[in-house]
Amino acid sequence: MGGKKRRQVEKSASEFSWKTLALLMCLGAQTMIMEIAMPRILAPTFGNTLFCWTAIITVVLSALAIGYYWGGRLASRKNAPGIVIFFSAGSAIWVLLLGVWGQRLTPAFYGLGIKTGPMLTAILLAAVPAILSAAVLPMVVERRRTQAGLAAGECYAWSTIGSVAGVLSTGYFLLPQLGIKGTMMTAAAMVFAALALQGKTMIPAAGVLLTAAVYFMPASGYAHAVFDKSNGYHRIFVVESDPRKNIRSLFLDNSLEGSVSKDSAFPVLSYQQMIADIAKQVPGPESAFFIGGGAFTMPVYLKTIFPGMSINAAEIDPDVLSTAVTFLGLKPEFNILIGDGRCLLRDQSETYDLIVNDAFKGMKEIPFHLVTQEFHSLVASKLTAKGLYAVNVIGLPSRSRFTRSLLYTLSREFDHISIVPNSSGCTENIWILASRSPLHYGRQPLESEMDRLLFSDDRSPVEFLIARDFTD
Repeated sequence: MGGKKRRQVEKSASEFSWKTLALLMCLGAQTMIMEIAMPRILAPTFGNTLFCWTAIITVVLSALAIGYYWGGRLASRKNAPGIVIFFSAGSAIWVLLLGVWGQRLTPAFYGLGIKTGPMLTAILLAAVPAILSAAVLPMVVERRRTQAGLAAGECYAWSTIGSVAGVLSTGYFLLPQLGIKGTMMTAAAMVFAALALQGKTMIPAAGVLLTAAVYFMPASGYAHAVFDKSNGYHRIFVVESDPRKNIRSLFLDNSLEGSVSKDSAFPVLSYQQMIADIAKQVPGPESAFFIGGGAFTMPVYLKTIFPGMSINAAEIDPDVLSTAVTFLGLKPEFNILIGDGRCLLRDQSETYDLIVNDAFKGMKEIPFHLVTQEFHSLVASKLTAKGLYAVNVIGLPSRSRFTRSLLYTLSREFDHISIVPNSSGCTENIWILASRSPLHYGRQPLESEMDRLLFSDDRSPVEFLIARDFTD
């Protein structure tokens, strides 16, 4: 009898070892998949900013702490095994529905601003599944009273392995290939599969039916959208902004990046039309380098005006390029480079008559490394003696701390700075020009339009200045 009982105990421990650990691993993966995907849900409303990432990381870590504590309090209850199943299924169902309705809910919190909005939205959307998933772990550890230390080590190790797998798979495969909805469905499906291993067939079966139903639910989209895709950089979508005039517009997250007419190379947006006058400030311009491709409207237009000009355009996201080719009719007659604009500019052996920085996404998403003194020093070294640097900014100096700090930082590297307002379009959209040579286009910035904050690679508080611009 003693031998038979020992074998039963060993069999029970073996079943615990792989079935239960598989559940913990899938729950860990699900939590990380949700955490990596959540900024994509927040981005169309709040932008893909530091505040969004800070909010979701803070919420998930806090939720894990609450879940671990709550699970520890529930672990000694007789019905703890049933709670484990209930919490696991509940978290999977929540994540599944989050993939469909998450982006439909976030606009309701837009009025809270780019700092408070992401935090409250992340709490409401992501806290519950993270708490439920975390609560399972201490209850599982409690089920194996013998060798508690070994059990705790195994449980946390496999949960962490699942988390690592969730992070890698989301960034390298799930989001780029399946989008937000498909990514969340995959995360939930893994947990349902792990529950099936526990012998609870009804719950996984219901989960499969729910997953199938969710598959056919339309994901949140945009009116007149002809393309919609999320990847590792942005949510990219193209809309028929004016079908009568055959005009399509490209959006990245919540920012309009460009509009094109299939019938003409002439830019639709007024600030992009100004690139011709900007280029003409350089006597006999022969070369240009664009940082930020988007719809590639400006390099296309510039090439039609200066057919002999050598143009390089840097775009960090290859999906943006393929979208422009497929849906915006791009047929580039210039060189397109894929990668970070600063890195690509640094690697260029030639100098340029015109360098254009059009990589800022609206007012909220500013790549900090493209506004620093070190970057401007690089730009200056890549300009010819007659060369001109042009940066597109949304925000008048009188209203924007960010713009005032950018002007001050530019003034530390360039002798001549001018501001060119976009009088025919959005009044907040301006061009800032910088050169070693005198400028005769636009106006010089006033002393009051320059804050004494120098952007550097070490300190560039871009998001915080932008947040103050929105709240003041």
